[in-house]
Amino acid sequence: MTDDSGNPTARSAQHLARTARGRAVLQDRSVPLSRAGRNLLLVLEPTQAASHWLGLVRGASQDDLDALLDAGLVAPAASAASALAAVAVPRFVPAIALTRVDYGTLSSRLTAQARPQLGLVQGLRTVLEIERASDAAALQQVALKMVAQVEASKGEAAALALARTLAEGAPGTGH
Repeated sequence: MTDDSGNPTARSAQHLARTARGRAVLQDRSVPLSRAGRNLLLVLEPTQAASHWLGLVRGASQDDLDALLDAGLVAPAASAASALAAVAVPRFVPAIALTRVDYGTLSSRLTAQARPQLGLVQGLRTVLEIERASDAAALQQVALKMVAQVEASKGEAAALALARTLAEGAPGTGH
C-alpha cells in the first residue's frame, strides 16, 4: 500500500503506538489478525520506527502493518517529542530482550514455563514447538507467541512478567 503521497515506506518510517482499541484487541481477539500481525501488534512501541519492528517479527510485512493502521489498532505516536520521551525512559521490550538470550537458555526457560502458564494441553503443544525450533530466531517466535497467549488469557501484567522471566531468568536462580 502507499500513503497519500504515493510513498510505500512512509508508514513504516513512522513511530507508532498501540491505541486503546489495539490493547483491547490483544485481550479479546475481536479483530482477526495473522500470527505475524498479532506479534507485530504485541511488540510495537513508539521507541523505534515501524520498519524496525517489521524486521524483528518473523513473517511480518508491510501489509500486516497497513492492516494494523487501517483497523485503528496502532497510530502514529502523538508527536516526535513523545517518541523521544519514550526513548528517554527505558522500557522492557520482549522482542528485543529475547534476542539477548542464547538458544539453550531460552529453550530451558520456555519448557519450564509452558505448562504452568498455558495449562496441560496447550503447554504440551508449546513444548513440541520448542523442540521443533531449529534456531534462536524460531525459538524467539515461540516465546513471543507464548507471551501473546498469556496476555490473552491472563492479562498484560502476567505477559510482561513471563517475558521478563524468559529474558532475564527467574529471580534468584541465576538462570
